Amino acid sequence: MFGLNSLTTLNVAKNMIGQDELENTIKTVLLLKPLQFLFMFDNECAKDPSYWFWIADHTNLKKLDGLEIKGFVRDWLSALK
Repeated sequence: MFGLNSLTTLNVAKNMIGQDELENTIKTVLLLKPLQFLFMFDNECAKDPSYWFWIADHTNLKKLDGLEIKGFVRDWLSALK
């Protein structure tokens, strides 16, 4: 996607990503298969903790906003959806 086949870290913190852009942002992130580290803090969309539920679906993601996503946390988030 967009020539980002080897992107492992994406920092979009403090970029004014609004709540209305959350769905498209999640869809885009889920397409970035090699992504392991994602920073989205200090965006309007990140104020709603529900974005963790959807971003955690990314199977290769190891950290979201600096916090480690362990297997049991990913399973717990998926079960809450």
